[in-house]
Amino acid sequence: MPTSEQQSLRLSLALKGAKIGLWDWNIKENRIYFDANYFLIAGYEPDEFSHTYAEWKKRVHPDDIAQVERVIQQYLAGELESYVVEFRFKTKTDDWMWILDQGEIVERDKDGNPVRFIGLHMDISQRKQAEEALKESQRYTRGLIEANADALVTISVKGKITDVNIASELITGVSRKEIIGTDFSNYFTDPDAARKGYQQVFQEGYVRDYPLEIKHRDGRVTPVLYNASVYKDAQGNVAGVFAAARDITEHKQAEDALSEANNIINRSSAVAFLWENNEGWPVEFVSENVEKLFGYSAQDFLEGRVSYSEIIHSNDLERVGEEVVLYSKKEGLQTFAHDPYRIITKNGEIKWVDDRTYIRRDSRGMITHYEGIVYDITERKQAKDALQESELRFRMLADYTYDWEYWINPDGKYIYLSPSCERITGYSPEELISNPHLLFDMIPPDYAEKFHQHYEDEANPETPVFSMVVPIITKNGEERWLEHNCSPVFDGQGHYAGRLGNNRDITEKKKAEEALQELDQAKSDFISIVAHELRTPLTVIAGYAELLGNAGNPLLEEKKENCFSIIQSNTEVLKRLIDDLLDIGRIQIDHPLGIVPQETDLDEIIEKAVASAKVKGQQCKIIVAHNNTLPETLWIDGNRITQVLNNLLSNAIKYSPHGGTVKVQTMTDEEKVTVAIQDQGMGMTPQQVEHIFDRFYRAESSNLGITGLGLGMTIVKQIIVDHGGEISVSSHLGEGTTIAFTLPRRRG
Repeated sequence: MPTSEQQSLRLSLALKGAKIGLWDWNIKENRIYFDANYFLIAGYEPDEFSHTYAEWKKRVHPDDIAQVERVIQQYLAGELESYVVEFRFKTKTDDWMWILDQGEIVERDKDGNPVRFIGLHMDISQRKQAEEALKESQRYTRGLIEANADALVTISVKGKITDVNIASELITGVSRKEIIGTDFSNYFTDPDAARKGYQQVFQEGYVRDYPLEIKHRDGRVTPVLYNASVYKDAQGNVAGVFAAARDITEHKQAEDALSEANNIINRSSAVAFLWENNEGWPVEFVSENVEKLFGYSAQDFLEGRVSYSEIIHSNDLERVGEEVVLYSKKEGLQTFAHDPYRIITKNGEIKWVDDRTYIRRDSRGMITHYEGIVYDITERKQAKDALQESELRFRMLADYTYDWEYWINPDGKYIYLSPSCERITGYSPEELISNPHLLFDMIPPDYAEKFHQHYEDEANPETPVFSMVVPIITKNGEERWLEHNCSPVFDGQGHYAGRLGNNRDITEKKKAEEALQELDQAKSDFISIVAHELRTPLTVIAGYAELLGNAGNPLLEEKKENCFSIIQSNTEVLKRLIDDLLDIGRIQIDHPLGIVPQETDLDEIIEKAVASAKVKGQQCKIIVAHNNTLPETLWIDGNRITQVLNNLLSNAIKYSPHGGTVKVQTMTDEEKVTVAIQDQGMGMTPQQVEHIFDRFYRAESSNLGITGLGLGMTIVKQIIVDHGGEISVSSHLGEGTTIAFTLPRRRG
């Protein structure tokens, strides 16, 4: 049997190997014994400082001592059943190590007061660092999730929602607390299709661009495309589904471009890695799709059957290693990209890859790991075509790089900036990185104050995700609209670590909304005008028809004829309105108006139109002047040209003052005949002249009590164009208006 001295030696060696020190506190005499391991694990020589409570207290971190002393007093007073506490302890090199301290009262006096208190002092720094790294990774991941404009959701194997981001709350109108635990299929217009979708993910491992429609609580419906894949637990078992919903409403007009972008993504590969900073770069994490790129399974890497350095081509390995060393030495550098290099797959195939690597450091600034996303660029490398640029745009978070993503550190400097910023703003990533304030300079003053406001409370951990729609002025002076979302990020100690941002270009959506508003207004104006113009002659016809049909009030024959004349006149007005609407309909769908040209005497047509206008416009004088003799005949449609003259003369009379003069003048040369109608009316502004041939445009006629659909000039122009002629307008306010049209002399 070992002697007590041997047993003590074995215990000391065991404690030393486990980095555990022993302490023995005689409370009554206020003496503390620290064994040699107590000193050694902190880098001190045995007995380097005195065995007193005061000396021990000097080496406990100032932020921790109050808590430690409180736990000691509570335990000694019997308020706690056991003594266990964690705190930071100063090493000989003035660094801080994490200690797990636990002990037990082993002796009491006759009154039950503690006399002797013995415990263990254990180094848990590595565990603490691992916990901190995990928390930081979780905060970083959560920040990315919440900053994303897409609705993200995780689903259990039973189809129940286990987590969502803020975008999911916005698109459903249901809070995260209400959503979690409910069935995924409840939030879609077609629950069966939604159920089949996530069941397909469990069966096949993923779905791509799965179309569904999300129901909002208020009844709104949003069409989305779902991309989803299974995720597994540490044992490799399927634990659920991760799904991302992309709102495709605003992209309906760009479906072809989006389809091509999705095809590029679907043909590409991107594998995520976490490498330990050690020889051969051992892999601590790799995404499940690694086998598609390298032929090796995730477990081959995680269990050490193959290291990452082993699959790098021998001709590239030294260079890749030198790049890692070079970038790692650059102070403050957090991310870098290798030049493309070759890897050898499990079956011996050589592939070209590109990667983006992030440096992970511990609290002392020492590099512990490298995080990276590796892309298969073999086809792009071989083809040497435009696919190279396209693939580079999908280097980071391949499913979402169409948007402009960024991460800004607390100093306002970019940690990451996606290449899409140049497509949206015209500024390259380098320009934005060199001037972080450029983002704010692009925002017009009317929006700048609100945009800046959300940064004021950036150090508050409770600051929510900020979202707003904001215009920007691009590098070439173009206005574009962005849907901006950003979220604060905090490190393991709760210190502000920057902001993650997402900017989505919604310019086309804004234009579509404005066009829809204009269309709605035009429709309302059209209905109002047509209703008014049709109602007036109908009211007259109805009134006189009732008068004629009233047997109790017989009319003289002369009165009857007058009634019939008025009814016929208003019937002609209705016919003209209907004819105008039919003509404008033909023009709108690019159908011909039905021009039937034949040998026609233009002089005769002008005389008849003028005679008719004189009867209707007796308040004006109409004169006709020919600069030279008109041709005997022209190859024209007499009815349509009569329609043109009637319309132009009617307008000239309408807008002329009482007693004014309307002049019809013709000019003839070898190629054409020109007819001009000139009035002495109010005239028009340049803006009114610009729109005179627009459908439903009436040039402020409502202020003068002048009626009409505003279609006549549109139809007039089309008739002249269909004849191969031209029409022009000359007008000045207060000086009248001249409208001239030409007709070709030669048969078309």
